[in-house]
Amino acid sequence: MLLAGALALLVVLPLAASPLAHGQPEAPALSTVGIRFLVARQGDAPIADGAWLSERADVANRIYAPAGVSFRVMRADALEPGHEHIVTRQDRNVLGSQVAPDVINVFVVASLADVDVEGRALRGVHWRSRLAPSGHYVILSRICGPTVLAHELGHFYGNGHSLTPGNIMSYDRGGVEQPFFDVAQIRRIRSFARRFQRTRELVPVASPR
Repeated sequence: MLLAGALALLVVLPLAASPLAHGQPEAPALSTVGIRFLVARQGDAPIADGAWLSERADVANRIYAPAGVSFRVMRADALEPGHEHIVTRQDRNVLGSQVAPDVINVFVVASLADVDVEGRALRGVHWRSRLAPSGHYVILSRICGPTVLAHELGHFYGNGHSLTPGNIMSYDRGGVEQPFFDVAQIRRIRSFARRFQRTRELVPVASPR
């Protein structure tokens, strides 16, 4: 079910070239892939509006520019009722039944618990479930900041955590204006992007002119 109003029509365009962290040259364009948001509702309204979704996609596009990978929000659907609060591993797993093929599926929920540390709330997670056609997807909590989607997409594209301050895969933001990927991480993103295309896990979408 599409969300009503502007959220249902949300389209985020890949950004043009932007200043790149650490002077990294922008890589040749490799692919633009679609993102499908599934947004929990509280009462009659989605917990995150179009502006909230756009901001996170825009930030991801700026950070991924050096890898030549960009993202376009294709649609925003309503998450099925009963999945607003994700507490257990099973809660995460069952979201896989709502995943659509060809795109990156991103669930936006009211709360997301750490399944390893009792009482701790998470901002986001990259999760694997046998119920999902692609096997994996991203879950974001409503409390997540603008860069969390980019971090979780980093896991989606094969990168682990980093100890380098300012790196998008680090928990230490290091005071940098824009988080960044290092050369090895960019190489891995491009490798995974090619694999996603080859296996047709992700089907590239046309970049709007």
